[in-house]
Amino acid sequence: MKNAIRIILLAVVLVLLCFPFVELGRPASSVADMAARATDKEYQVVPMDSEFPIAVKIDDEVKELTAKGAVIATKGKNSLTVIYLGSKADAKDVYNYYKGELDDNVVLERSGSIVYFGTDAARGELIRPAFFNTFKGILKVNGVSFLIYSVFVIAALGYLLGRVTFKGVNLGTAGVFLVALLFGCLFYKDLAFQLPAYTTNALKVVENLGLILFVTSVGFIAGPKFFGNLKKNFKTYILLGLLIIVSGAAVCALCVLIQSNFTDLPKGDLAAIMAGLFSGALTSTPAFSAAKAAATAQGIDESLVAVGNGIAYIFGVIGVVLFVQLVPKFLKANMAEERAKIAGGDADTGEEPVEAAETKKMIEIDPFGIAAFALAAIIGVIVGSFKFGNFSLTTTGGCLLVALVFGHFGKMGSIKLMPSAQTLKVFREFGLMIFLIGAGVAGGAKFVQYFEAIYFLYGAIMTLVPMVIGFFFAKYVLKMHLLNSLGSITGGMTSTPALGTLIQVSETEDVGAAYAATYPIALISVVLCAQFVIILFG
Repeated sequence: MKNAIRIILLAVVLVLLCFPFVELGRPASSVADMAARATDKEYQVVPMDSEFPIAVKIDDEVKELTAKGAVIATKGKNSLTVIYLGSKADAKDVYNYYKGELDDNVVLERSGSIVYFGTDAARGELIRPAFFNTFKGILKVNGVSFLIYSVFVIAALGYLLGRVTFKGVNLGTAGVFLVALLFGCLFYKDLAFQLPAYTTNALKVVENLGLILFVTSVGFIAGPKFFGNLKKNFKTYILLGLLIIVSGAAVCALCVLIQSNFTDLPKGDLAAIMAGLFSGALTSTPAFSAAKAAATAQGIDESLVAVGNGIAYIFGVIGVVLFVQLVPKFLKANMAEERAKIAGGDADTGEEPVEAAETKKMIEIDPFGIAAFALAAIIGVIVGSFKFGNFSLTTTGGCLLVALVFGHFGKMGSIKLMPSAQTLKVFREFGLMIFLIGAGVAGGAKFVQYFEAIYFLYGAIMTLVPMVIGFFFAKYVLKMHLLNSLGSITGGMTSTPALGTLIQVSETEDVGAAYAATYPIALISVVLCAQFVIILFG
């Protein structure tokens, strides 16, 4: 009880730290407040407190609207005009009108029922600094500092959320993903204010850095057992990976046929959305990219692929994370016995594995093995960048493959290439965390922009059906042990977050070998299937 109270109190403190986000990047909600903000910044201010008419031209028709007030602020060459409308619909009409009338060098934005336009410098002074810009400018958190602050706030709140347990099930690190999604839904525009013109790329840097840290760590950890496991179960992993992806593609095709009876969309547009749902349901960026390329080749708007991907991605992550936790609960599995089965030995004692003593003195580049880790990541990025038509291993596949080889051999001559176990565990967890933050914030923004309930349902079905089919096939046909099955399913679903959760739930690194064995065939299959959906139905 005391621990629960402490967690709640800590969460309250963190929420208070996040409170300034509420005002970030938004104009003051009244003429008086906006005028006061501009006056504090030494602008000349013309407030208009009374209503006045405003005429806009929409589709060649003049529409008369009523503005509730306005503020015009000027300082030298910098100026900002803020117009308060009666509704969001009116603000949208005014925004669309001015969008075609103003010069390209004028910044035009809309926030709720408020429209404002002017110079970028004025917007930066009067809009963005609402977050931690107090005491006459002494305390500021903006720009890149704001991004870093956001990452750690999301991480702190996410781990607190992940700690909440209901009947033995919790989100773990995936709690970070949920908080990141919420942040993206509510504050993505505010982040864009702080990082104008490169918000998307900044989040990609966060996401890809995390992905490299995570998959390279998994490769090193799985490497010593990977090739022996693959040799023994090669056909099993190939078959299961294919079954998962093909069944997902079949569900996608069925959804296309069903939805075509209830929509007026052209068949090519519907196929593009469904291919996007398929890539999002399997959280596969390579499939997403391949589907966009296929859509362009077919003369279909590739942005429709992004619509589907944005809707399905959220459940694609959360669904698999919950699946790998709930299945052992439903089966009432003895995890010590399951760990012994996947390790091929006696029941796990809970002790750390002891490495065999080196008969020859090895040369370590650094005590933590970070140099060896970096070398594997560098080679992995290069390997993942080779393209064969529309297919490549991508950064994920390249880093995973190279790390598996490094982990298998462990050395090059007398030079040790294996990072310490502690380094790998820290990099794995930290990498997963920042990957989920980068993907979650961007995914939350897309979810709000594109959400439609029926497409969300289709995406959820595309996530659930392949997992269920794959699990029963692995258990009753292939006779695979529980943890081997679940590890293979995370690889077959190309789900990096679910692997992180499974490692925590199972308390063994051995599941990473099953993931790594199934992942390559799943990667190739999902890329091809995403393209086939558009080609066949487009």
